[in-house]
Amino acid sequence: MESITSPRVFGCDVGQDTLVVFDSQTGQHTELANQPAALAAFVTTLGPDSLVVCEATGGHEAALLAATVEAGVPAHRADARKVKAFIRSLGRLAKTDRIDAQGLARYGRERADQLVRWQPPDADRQALQSLVRLRRELVAQRTAHQQRLKAPALRQRYDIIQAIPGCGPVAATALVALLPELGQANRRGIAALAPHPRQSGKTNGYRRVRGGRPEVRQALFMVALAASRHHPTLQAFYNRLVANGKKKIVAITAVMRKLITIINARIRDAEHARLDTVGVLS
Repeated sequence: MESITSPRVFGCDVGQDTLVVFDSQTGQHTELANQPAALAAFVTTLGPDSLVVCEATGGHEAALLAATVEAGVPAHRADARKVKAFIRSLGRLAKTDRIDAQGLARYGRERADQLVRWQPPDADRQALQSLVRLRRELVAQRTAHQQRLKAPALRQRYDIIQAIPGCGPVAATALVALLPELGQANRRGIAALAPHPRQSGKTNGYRRVRGGRPEVRQALFMVALAASRHHPTLQAFYNRLVANGKKKIVAITAVMRKLITIINARIRDAEHARLDTVGVLS
């Protein structure tokens, strides 16, 4: 049974254009335009013993709350999740504007002494909140922009590698995926990622290849093999080594090391140019 001290609660289901209001005292529904003039006229009919309850609806409730403050009528902006759970606890699964308005009124009537009355935000605090939200949005935009830049950067690396005679799409993809250092390491550092011939003393016997990452070594080997036949500079380099008595595997290994150095330099120059362009545009 409702206490005689309970306030007269008006549950307001707020939409973008209209409000559906339920009066806990009369049990009547009313529909209003969500416009300052209509809301001001509505709240002036309410007494100080009334309580307006609405949900946070993405800012659509702002005009209603402003009208209650202006008229000195107590109001509460409820957490939508709490109200939804409350209505479900009543066994009501259907959802209409009228049902929601009635649920808000009952929520306010049963918890009137627990509900925090709405207070207009402090102007300075509101400005600070706006700045915090703006910063969050800008950080999100920066993150999205950085992700977009990464994708073109990977594509650029792929195109640079595939442009080398003898380098196909599979090898280019493998090198982009397996060598994130490309364009970042110096000449000596990047060359260290390629394999080198294993030799002992002055032996001229068969020499094994060691060092380097196995997956990179495999991809580089196939590219170097093709480049030693089709890339003018690397073909001349390879033939000169063989003519000077180097084993073919040693010559190919040398081509691999020179090849990765060339790729690294081209990607470095291209990425520096891209960053310079981004800096100018920003």
